[in-house]
Amino acid sequence: MQEKPNILLILTDQQRWDLLGCYGASQCKTPHIDNLANRGVRFNNAFPLIIPCAPGRAALFTGRYGHITGVETNGGQLDQSLPNFATELPRAVYNLGYAGKWHVDHQKNPSDWGFRCKRDFPKYGYPASNINMPGIKSGARENSQIAGNYLDYLNEKNLEPPELIEAFYAQGNPGQRNRELHGLHAGTIDHNFEAMVASETVELMQA
Repeated sequence: MQEKPNILLILTDQQRWDLLGCYGASQCKTPHIDNLANRGVRFNNAFPLIIPCAPGRAALFTGRYGHITGVETNGGQLDQSLPNFATELPRAVYNLGYAGKWHVDHQKNPSDWGFRCKRDFPKYGYPASNINMPGIKSGARENSQIAGNYLDYLNEKNLEPPELIEAFYAQGNPGQRNRELHGLHAGTIDHNFEAMVASETVELMQA
């Protein structure tokens, strides 16, 4: 019996098409994605249904426009009666796994939809938001679930928490109310939030 191929969906937030090497970027180094593009299909004339984060993710999750999904803004609520990845892929005998930011809507986490998750990020789970760790100057939201996930990951990898040097709060922009981390810190690639998401994605695919 022929094995089913894995389906890997790499989802980034509001990323320009020309920030990938396979589309001609010279400053951004994306060798692994470039390799996938060289072995598969690369679109040259494709457009997202909708730009903002949650509406775009909900459209991809269901294959429907925002006025159908119910998620037309980042605070929208997904129509849970619609067919979606979580309802249809198991019919084809696929196991579901999810790592990293969710933000399809604010009702359910990935595990609520049946995805296997090593760590269930909050419904809005940008990895570098709301971090409360020593060294942050402006102070972020306390008792952050995301910070706990990140520290657990570092402990599992026997990595020391990096010394964070700056936190920025975009007070002037109502669309950026979360405190975000910006700046350099000491450490290896494995110290990064993105490394945590990539590592857990590989673990889910190999399980």
